[in-house]
Amino acid sequence: MTIGGNLKKLRVAQGLTQDQLAEKLHVTRQAVSNWERNVSHPELDQLEAIAAALGVEVMIEKGEADLVIGSRFINKEGFQTSGMRRAGINILNTVLRLCGHVRVTDATSGFRAASRGVITFFAHNYAQDYPEPESIIAVNASGFKVKEVPVIMNERTAGVSSISPWKSVYYMIKVTLAIVIYRIAGKKWR
Repeated sequence: MTIGGNLKKLRVAQGLTQDQLAEKLHVTRQAVSNWERNVSHPELDQLEAIAAALGVEVMIEKGEADLVIGSRFINKEGFQTSGMRRAGINILNTVLRLCGHVRVTDATSGFRAASRGVITFFAHNYAQDYPEPESIIAVNASGFKVKEVPVIMNERTAGVSSISPWKSVYYMIKVTLAIVIYRIAGKKWR
């Protein structure tokens, strides 16, 4: 789903008309209409006001999370990936839960928002090849709070995945071992 589609979905869910949302944001109805039709997009400095007007929690700003991961599997909307990949993701989710005491539904999601502290941490501690699951255990082991929110992802429309069938075997072994080693080492990176 597009930014405009998500914006419209949230607006309708709040029972707001375009005029009402525009009034809350001190913009014109036409601006809201253009955003929803993807003719234009809101400026970055407007996003916090839009989130507040639409009842979207800003977890990082409220101190509820340091790393927020967008999961396509919470509400099961949009593209859900293939059965084999989903099985691999479930294995990684389980390894994270058992080794890191972190409950996530989409360990491989790169759809993320991070606090300044996590960004600083990642500048010095980030896996190079398949970083998503490893970064979750590293952040959690360092005392940061990890949360997930539902998102809608679309299927790839161009290009090919960097993870071939053979690379997926390497990926699962490498990432699982990295998570287990972090747990055994009891390492804190902060």
